[in-house]
Amino acid sequence: MADTFRNRLIKAMEIRGMRQVDLAEKSGLPKAQISQYKSGKYEPMQDALYKLAKALSVNVAWLMGHDVPMEVDRQQLEKEVEICDLINKCYGKEAYAVVKMYLDMNENGRKLAFDLINNLHSNPQNVAKEKKKEAM
Repeated sequence: MADTFRNRLIKAMEIRGMRQVDLAEKSGLPKAQISQYKSGKYEPMQDALYKLAKALSVNVAWLMGHDVPMEVDRQQLEKEVEICDLINKCYGKEAYAVVKMYLDMNENGRKLAFDLINNLHSNPQNVAKEKKKEAM
């Protein structure tokens, strides 16, 4: 079995003795959505991925198919889920995606990303109208 998200999800559910309905209840995701993940029709966005990993008590990276241990540091996962939910609620999914991409970068990539955002932000045309008013 290849190490794809779909196969890892099925494997984790088997190991934990969970049915789709159990995973739906524990993760808070709709049963139909989990069915689509199991069939390989769709892969989850980051927030759903964290909810699935938490419900299955597995490492998020493992669930995504990476070569890391399956078992998870529960406290670290809960901290990451809390941060993910907070960013998502306050700023939306795109903001979380940007933070996640930034964290995945090495030092050079982070510096380049920061410099690019800083340059974009220095142009008043790229700043939200509310922020422009506060600056005045």
